Amino acid sequence: MSLVFSAGMFLCIAINLPLVLGQKVTGQRMEKYYVLGTSFVSLMSTVIPWASGILGWDVANQSCWYRNSDPETMFRWLLGTQTFWIILASIGEVVAFFTIVGYLIAYEFESRYYRPNTQLSSNSSASSPHPGSTILKFRNIVLRIGLYPLVSVLLNILGASLDLHQSKHPEQTDLVLLIPSKSFIRALCELRNPVSAHSNHPNGVQWTDPCLTTVVEFASDHEIVGHVRTDDLHQEGETGPSQREMKDIACQI
Repeated sequence: MSLVFSAGMFLCIAINLPLVLGQKVTGQRMEKYYVLGTSFVSLMSTVIPWASGILGWDVANQSCWYRNSDPETMFRWLLGTQTFWIILASIGEVVAFFTIVGYLIAYEFESRYYRPNTQLSSNSSASSPHPGSTILKFRNIVLRIGLYPLVSVLLNILGASLDLHQSKHPEQTDLVLLIPSKSFIRALCELRNPVSAHSNHPNGVQWTDPCLTTVVEFASDHEIVGHVRTDDLHQEGETGPSQREMKDIACQI
């Protein structure tokens, strides 16, 4: 709900400026329609999947999110109730920005045509200034206001793309990073824990980060890749992966 509401409010900010400048609409009068319309769409996009049992507590993500055993069904619900509205709001923001730019360009050409005529009658022009002169005077401010929603366009499109990718690939994978350069690992050990780095054995370097569950061990100076052990996969009596398998994993990464 918060993502759709945020995208909708940014869309309202984007379309409010062209309405005020081009259509002479009072912005304060339109605020209630902006809030009511955005709230209605946000509630509908949340209540409908929740009532259908699609939206709820997701154990994998540890949050309230779309949950369904079928990735295709989850993808359709996510696309119809959230991603579609976010992308639609992003398109509206881009259209509103280019509308503002076109409006300023039109005023610029109109003012250039207007200036030679005003030189013949300076008294009349002083008494009745051109209505577009104020907009041209503050065009930099107008452009900055128009650029604000473009930031949300970038963030919303990236977030929607990641959500769609996660719905198509819900499986959790453990990424293992194998670094062949032991000097880089030693430097990283020095930065993370200088005391434990010096206290290791001279023939091997072992680095353990308390924030991680992976232990990377380099057994000797002649071995490039050691054993990688995780707490979730380690079992007593089970041997670790072979060196060839570890190299295959490193090549895939």
